[in-house]
Formats: sequence, C-alpha cells, structure tokens
Amino acid sequence: MPILLRLVVVVALAYIAGSTITPLLWGPVLARQSSEILSPFVLLSAGIFIAAVGYAICQIRKK
Repeated sequence: MPILLRLVVVVALAYIAGSTITPLLWGPVLARQSSEILSPFVLLSAGIFIAAVGYAICQIRKK
C-alpha cells in the first residue's frame, strides 16, 4: 500500500473516530453547562408560556 494511501486511510479513520467519540465524551459537560446557562430563564419562559396559553384561551372564547 503506498504511503499516501495509508496516510489518507489513517486520516479518515481518525476523523471518523473523533467525530464518534468526542460527542460521547463532551455530552455530560455540555448538559451541565446548558442547565447552568438556561436555569435563570426558566421562570421567564414559564411566564411567557402561561401568558400565551391565557391569550389563546381568551381568543378561543371570543369566537
């Protein structure tokens, strides 16, 4: 096998292995960071959701 072909195969295998293993390793870290970032906005999101549901109910009752 020529050296250039071996190099291409090794690079392709390294890319495939990295793209498979990296998300598995970073998953817990990213989940923890996302919960830390999004936790202050939970009340705001809940308030917007409740307001939207209330508005939708009012619009349905008007018809």
